[in-house]
Amino acid sequence: MRMMKRFDAYLSRLCEVLGHADCDAPMRDYCTGLMLPLKRKSVEPIAAHIGPQAVSAKHQSLLHFVGNSTWPDEAMLRSVHDYVMERVPKDGRKGWVLVVDFSCAVAAGNVYGVQFHPEKSHRLGAKLLKHFAEL
Repeated sequence: MRMMKRFDAYLSRLCEVLGHADCDAPMRDYCTGLMLPLKRKSVEPIAAHIGPQAVSAKHQSLLHFVGNSTWPDEAMLRSVHDYVMERVPKDGRKGWVLVVDFSCAVAAGNVYGVQFHPEKSHRLGAKLLKHFAEL
């Protein structure tokens, strides 16, 4: 139960960044869905799990939320960064390394490898893929 309260507090903090109360429920649904033990972490299985009584409506809500992603990216990243850093012991920060793994496209010589999902579902991922395609 304590973990759920912490997760709820974290989501409340992220919802503040969104700036629109109508985005709070989809944000909570999407983030909760990402934490579920599902084989696929896309909106379709998340919608089926989060809203089994109204899968179609939940699916559309999540698609709209993820597809439009109208929140300010810098503010969202800053909020996540601050949340993490508040929990890292101040006396133990020296020597800490925070690794965020985001691999979408790699190249070695004339061989390219591309990971299309989940990055493609956010406008920054789509922009990255567009730039890669233009190489």
